[in-house]
This record gives sequence, C-alpha cells and structure tokens, in this order.
Amino acid sequence: MSTGSGAAGEPGWAWILRHPTVFEDDGRITFVRGTDAEAIFDAFGVDATQAAPQSLTDCWSADGTAYDGRPCLRVATSGAWSAAIEPIRASTMPNAGGTALSHETDVVVATMNFLGQGWVSHLARGRLQFGLEVGQAYDSLAGEATSRLERPMREAGLIDRGTPRDSRTEFAAALAVLAQEFGFDFSAGQIRGPLPTVYYPAR
Repeated sequence: MSTGSGAAGEPGWAWILRHPTVFEDDGRITFVRGTDAEAIFDAFGVDATQAAPQSLTDCWSADGTAYDGRPCLRVATSGAWSAAIEPIRASTMPNAGGTALSHETDVVVATMNFLGQGWVSHLARGRLQFGLEVGQAYDSLAGEATSRLERPMREAGLIDRGTPRDSRTEFAAALAVLAQEFGFDFSAGQIRGPLPTVYYPAR
C-alpha cells in the first residue's frame, strides 16, 4: 500500500499541500511508471545534461515566495515510478511530455493552480482513461475507461455529492486513491529536496 509519507503520524498524502508545496503557485506532478529521469527530461523537451540539483524552494524567488517566472522541471524516482515535478506555471503549459510517455506506460497526473482548482487523471495508450476535477458539486468524471478508478473514488467521497467541498482536501484524497491503485509512493523529503532540475527556455 502506498502511503505518500510526510511528517511522522501524518496520514496519506495530506503533506502534499503543506508549505513548501509544488502546488503553491500553479503546479503539476506527472507520475510515470518504469521510465528513468533522462527519458522524462527528453519527453518534456529539455536537455538532461543541463540538470543540476535544486530543492523545491531553490526554484522560487530570492525572498522565498513561490513563482519567479521561470518554469522548470524536476525529476524524482521511487521504486518503479518517477515523478516529473513542475512547480511553476504548469497549468498554462500543455503536458505533451506526459501524453507522449503514456503511449508506452501508465501516467498519472495531478495538477492544481493557485486558485485551488485541482484535476487528477490517468493516461494510457496516449489517451485520457480517467479524469476528475476535485472540489466540485457537479459530476466531472471523464475518460475512456473510468471503471477502474470510479469505485475507489466514490468510496473516498469524491464523486456524487450535492455541494462543493474543499478542493485542497479532496485533491490530497484523490491523489491518495491514485497512489494506492497504481502503487507509487513518494515522501515529502523526496518531492521538496534536492532533485535534478532543468529550466525551460525563455519564451
């Protein structure tokens, strides 16, 4: 079972939204099964030879606030899974790398912007298999093969309820369901700590 371990005694993936978090500005994590860091950098269109170790907060501005206008890609690996971490302005950029990698393997994507809107999805064979917008009262379920994940998401209270709920809480709960179903596990230290990091070229 995947726990998404954070602070001692902290359940599930609740830590993922605590400061410092990938999602403090406008972030995305793309979890990829059986793919190494070099292949991920290549799929996302950046030069792996330019990677240098940086922590999550190193990617932010000098005064410690999230966002300095420089989108970057960081890659962590745990067991059979790697995580492509984009902590800055990610939702404004298409996830072409994740889609390309999904032609060969399972890809799970978790995106949340600074307004607190979150989206989780599973890609395979280059197409959306399951998608869910969290924190909404309406049914946002989407994808070509929702059956695998619909039941555990319903059991977690993330589908079919009459009123909106806190999107941040639901985001962490949905990520916990995905982690358990697909078997990936990353810690707060891995996600926040020094990782190979490449900045996207200026536009």
